[in-house]
Amino acid sequence: MITHLILLSSEDVARLGGPEEARSQIQTAVLGLRNVRSARLTVVVDDEQRSPFARGKVECAAFLELDFDTLSDMRSAVEEWRAAGDLGLLDGVHLVIAKKVDRAADPADLRPGSLMRVSLLGRADGISAAEFQTEWWGLHSEMVRDMPGYVRYVQNLVLDRHIKGQSVPHSAVPVDGIVEFWFPDREGFDACYASDAFSKTAKHGAEFLQDITTYLVETTPLEINET
Repeated sequence: MITHLILLSSEDVARLGGPEEARSQIQTAVLGLRNVRSARLTVVVDDEQRSPFARGKVECAAFLELDFDTLSDMRSAVEEWRAAGDLGLLDGVHLVIAKKVDRAADPADLRPGSLMRVSLLGRADGISAAEFQTEWWGLHSEMVRDMPGYVRYVQNLVLDRHIKGQSVPHSAVPVDGIVEFWFPDREGFDACYASDAFSKTAKHGAEFLQDITTYLVETTPLEINET
């Protein structure tokens, strides 16, 4: 599975009329795309920095995820959207990601009041993309499993970065991974980040991470064209 992720700035959301109107317009656009396997719009509700790491350079107010079976399907859908009118979103920051689900509680099973935290990760100077993947998807992932309180953990590895439809270097969009943490309630959230297991995991993260930008978010599944 390949995911095309579009970062929306606060200006993008305002230009589209605010979060609800943006969701409506994006939903209509997604229904016009073929070969999308699933789609979600995630909106930032709290951008307080909840991490011992510095905040990174890339910020967003929302992001759109479109899942495809193949890279070819993804490219075709993006071109279809551009041809149909792209809501001014296709010239911004796009990320091509591979998804790894480590703890797979179904989000639909989470009760009202559950929390989702998303973090943008930037690798440390001197750490290659391959070294980042090895550490993050290997030992770091194993250490996260010892942390209490959460029910779902997803690692999104950035494979490529695009601006205005063109691939750009890492320095232009220094994001290497995106973490999704799901918590059943605020108590689980607090227990996770107050735990000794989190302290140990953060210490390991300092070996390969330079910055972490944190958000609390709300995510909404979008209807897709299944014809």
